[in-house]
Order: sequence, then structure tokens, then C-alpha cells
Amino acid sequence: MRQLFAKTGWQDAQTDVDVSLALADNALQGTQALPRSMLADPRQPYTWPDRTANRLAFLTTRASRFVRDGVLLAGLLYHRTLDQDNVSSNVNDSHNPALAPGPGNAQGFNDRFALHQQMSGASLQLTLGDHQTGARNLLTLGASFDRAVSDFSQDRQEAVFSADRETNAIGDFAPRTQLRGANSYFGLYASNHYRATEAWTLAFFGRYNVARVSLQDRSGAQPALNGEHVFKRFNPGFGATWNPAPAVTSHASASQGMRVPSPVELTCADPAAPCTLPNQFLADPSLKPVIARTLEAGVRAKPAEKLRVAASVYRSVLQDDIIFVTSGGAVNAGSFQNAGRTLRQGLDATASASFGPLSLQAGYGRVRAIYLTSFREHSPNNSSRDANGDIDVTPGSRLPGIAKQSLKLYAEWSVSADNVLGFGWTWFDGQYARGDENNRDANGPIPAYRIAYASWRISAAKRWEIALKVDNLFNRRYESFGVLGQNFFTGPGNAFDAAGAVAEQFRAPGAPRAAWISVRYELDDRPGR
Repeated sequence: MRQLFAKTGWQDAQTDVDVSLALADNALQGTQALPRSMLADPRQPYTWPDRTANRLAFLTTRASRFVRDGVLLAGLLYHRTLDQDNVSSNVNDSHNPALAPGPGNAQGFNDRFALHQQMSGASLQLTLGDHQTGARNLLTLGASFDRAVSDFSQDRQEAVFSADRETNAIGDFAPRTQLRGANSYFGLYASNHYRATEAWTLAFFGRYNVARVSLQDRSGAQPALNGEHVFKRFNPGFGATWNPAPAVTSHASASQGMRVPSPVELTCADPAAPCTLPNQFLADPSLKPVIARTLEAGVRAKPAEKLRVAASVYRSVLQDDIIFVTSGGAVNAGSFQNAGRTLRQGLDATASASFGPLSLQAGYGRVRAIYLTSFREHSPNNSSRDANGDIDVTPGSRLPGIAKQSLKLYAEWSVSADNVLGFGWTWFDGQYARGDENNRDANGPIPAYRIAYASWRISAAKRWEIALKVDNLFNRRYESFGVLGQNFFTGPGNAFDAAGAVAEQFRAPGAPRAAWISVRYELDDRPGR
């Protein structure tokens, strides 16, 4: 991992300008989720290789100026480029075990893709304070425009598996897809904060969005990929804040938002032609945008000098939510579809206190994430499937991949001003695997897990700081994600055996113990710098 961040700026009483640059050149090698029968050795890959290289350049300029008293003009410009290259191994779920493996009947594939993306954007915002709108108003007007152009190409190479599940090529790479995708987003927004009384503040806000997603086949062989999708919507919102006392603040809001389908989702929406993500694009039916309507209320309080508490409740209903439906053999093959209405409703609570050199923090979250609409989906690896490999999802079924509860605890002890010790502990409740949207698969949910971490910071000398952090302190084994799929490696020593493929629950092993050491040097030790 190679990363660089640099930032410089200038400011006076009326103007503030800064420019930042982020660069990254990273190479990642990963393993996939493993079937439960292979989890005894969580370091092994299901198949390999799986390599991704990312190169990023991100330039941002921000500026603001008080044009006159109470009038603030702010703007943002950015440009980002991303180049991504990937080679990944995948199982050929149509392999015929009755025939000798070879060209036309490969056991697996090496999929290679290249992505070049350029994104630019700008925004302009005008804020009118009390001098311009009266003593009780704060009015904000703004506009933004973002555009991204992505060139994507994918090639596929037939391969056979070695004893340790490496894909050995038996042919050359052949081109499969060449696609250009362009996203344009334009938005106009306004908000007004009205101080009705000393205790009450009301907020009204709204945003009008126009989104355009264009797709163009660049190979000349897949003209059905060509298409243009336009989405328009006005999203309003309302909020109120009540301060009955200096130490208590309560708030409530109602809002609406829109998410448009991405190019990957739009080109991978046909269950009859599943995609192997993120490596393939197909010509598929259009998807509807996701509309979210959210209610939220909460309170923040300081009941004692060194005690702070906060709690909030929320309810968000998503209309035409987009889900990924696994197709069968390969665990990353499937399609996207609109799944009607879904609900996310929950509670978040935090508390912090200090007792001399000891500081304590706690956070608790509880979420009810369920489907509100009945629908049928293809899930051939679910043990409750029917003869066609379908399952019925009914209202009240929990959404996969979302833990029902979570708890986070942290304690910090300042041995001295220059020596600080910390200990944290987190717990996440169980979650259902993707493909088990009806919550009836025999494997049940992914088990709950807990992990701990520790930290130590010490100021070794003037302007110098050394820090140590150890994640997963007790080196616990756990799984953080699940998906239903077919295990094709059921032969001796987990060798490839298409004839003996079985449906299993795949789980993603969590990271083992890891230690991080960092050294920091302050160039300027003036107070507040």
C-alpha cells in the first residue's frame, strides 16, 4: 500500500482557500468467502489467484468568502481518476464432469478486467445570514454537478484447477465486454433554518435531482448494451430542534431521498443472464430508482459535568429497494432486482463519562431491517427452495447482511499527559446469509461475534508521538458475512469435483490479530496548531 496526502491553504478574515491532493498506488491480493466445510483453515483461498491493483489521483479545491456581513459564498471543484486492474479465478458451474476437462469444458476461468474512470464535479453555495434575511433566518441556496465516465473491458481465459485450487490456463484470454458508462448528476437545493423562539428552531429543505446514466458498447459486438436512463425527482425535508435547557437538545426530522441504479446494476438485472460481479456487463431490463422516506428523532444531554448521553430513533422505508440475487453455482454470480419495500427501523444510543484519568465510552445499536413486500426469487442453494430452485420471501423476513444488535465499549486511561492506554471491545449480533432472504435455510444465521483491540500512545520527545494498536487482541476466529452457494471442491484434499458439488453456506473469515505502529512528528507546536 502506497498512499500520499498533501494539503495547503490560505485564509484571512473574509476568505478561506485550500487545495488537497490524494494519491494511492495499491496492490491487493484477497481470498473469498469459504464454505463451512473449509473454515477449519481460514487462511486458505477457495480459488486463486485474486489480484487487484488500484491507482488513484484525487485533486480538490475549496474556497469560501464573506461577500458582505452575513453573506457567505462557497464553492468546490474536484477531479478524480481511478485505474483498476483485476485478475480473479472463478468456477465454471456449467462444467460437464462426464467429459474430459479442456477447451470448451473448462473447470474454471481467469477473468481479467480493466477499469479507467474519470470523475469531475463542482458545487456553489450561497448562505444568507441574519443581516440579509432577518434576525430569525439562515437561508442556504446551492447547486451541484457531477459527471463520471468509466471505460470498462473484460477478458476471459479457460483454466483447470490444480490440487490447491489454483487456476492453470489452458488457452488465451478472449475479449468479452468493452463498455463505456457515463453518469451525470445535477442538483438544486435550498434550506432555511428559522429560529421561532429562543428554544425552537425549524428547518425546511429540499433538493431537485436529475440523474442520467448512459451505456455504450465499444466492441461493436453487443449493441444491446447501449442505453440511456434518466431519473428526476424533488426530495423535500423538514426538521425541528428544541433546546429546553442549555444541557439538553432534542431534534426530529422527516426527509426523502433518491438513489439511482448504478451502471453495474442496470446492466446486470436479468435473472436469466446472471453476471459474475464485478467482471461482466449484460444487456438487461431497466431498474427503478430507490426512494427512501425517513423519520428520525433524538436527544442529546449533559446531565452532569463529566457525563454526556445521546439517543436517537429512526424509521426508513425504501421503495423499490435493489437487492442482489445469487444465481446458483458461483457465489458471486447473480443479478440485481427491485424487491419492493424494505424497512430499517432502530435505535442508536451513546454515553461517555470521565473519572479523573479514566474515560469511558459506550455505544449500542439495534435495527429491525425487514422486507415489507412479498416476492419470489431464485435461490437454488437454499435448503427451503422449491422444485424450481425458488423461495418465497414474506413480509417480516430479515434482510441479509445486517446485524440486529451491536455494542461498542471503550476505556482510556491517561497514565500521564504523555502516556495513554486504551482498550476497546465490540460485539455484533448474528446476521442472515445472502440467498437466505426468507430466513429458512437450514444453516441458520451467521453467528454473533466479538473482538477486542488495545492501543498505547506515548510522547517520546518534544513534537514526537509513537502509537501502537493491536486489532483482534485475542486472535479470535469469527465470520462477518455469509452467502449461499455451491461448493465444487469436495474431492480429496478439497480438490475440484463438479459431480460432487453440494450446496453450502459460505462465510467470510474475519481478520486475525494485527499490530500497527505509527510515528508522528508535529512541525508546529504552537498552542492550537
